[in-house]
Amino acid sequence: MTSKEFDGRTLADIARDEVSRGVFLRRITRAGTPLGVLPDTQVQRGDVLTVTGSAGSTARVVEAFGVADRATDVTDMLVVATGIVAGALIGLPALHIGGVEIGLSLPVGVLLGGLVCGWLRSVRPGLLGRVPGPTLWIFESIGSRASWPSSA
Repeated sequence: MTSKEFDGRTLADIARDEVSRGVFLRRITRAGTPLGVLPDTQVQRGDVLTVTGSAGSTARVVEAFGVADRATDVTDMLVVATGIVAGALIGLPALHIGGVEIGLSLPVGVLLGGLVCGWLRSVRPGLLGRVPGPTLWIFESIGSRASWPSSA
């Protein structure tokens, strides 16, 4: 849901709107956390509403609410690579003051690049591609194993 028109409205209020006719709300999540589907639940920009209904009705709701976020197993590698490269370029420069080098470092720059890409995806879901759950799991596994002490 990216529409300013529906931001802050309750589900009961949205249900009375003509645009919601013919669809059923199955689930609503905010930042990955499921919310209760109750009449007084307020919808905010960035929430993900899962709806069912006829193709015409769901297309009408998607057009009114924002962008369809369909589940896929495809990773938008261009966005991932751009985030890594941009973050690396941000982290490389350093100031030399009195023989001491002060800078963000490459890992911190890449982390910032990833955070910016994640934030952009949350506010503009149609602008950037998805990274599916299995890919995120691999990234998390690699990151957690890299921080383990060696047993040599």
